[in-house]
Amino acid sequence: MTLPALTSSELKTLSVAVQNWYRHYCVPLDTSVSCLVCVAAIEIYHRGVVNVDDISGILIARLSPGSAATQAVSDTIH
Repeated sequence: MTLPALTSSELKTLSVAVQNWYRHYCVPLDTSVSCLVCVAAIEIYHRGVVNVDDISGILIARLSPGSAATQAVSDTIH
């Protein structure tokens, strides 16, 4: 399934949501973790959640820093 390209406005919304996730958990930036959080944010957005606060809230509720780091390490190994 091919999804339409995101506009700059949509990318900004997703970027702010990911930044909010980092601020909430007070964790340092990490490229592998950022990739996972960004993918999760895009999936949430494509499911119809378009408000930055709603996307942030879902990310925070569903993706803890520990689980994101574990998944990033697992993806790197496999």
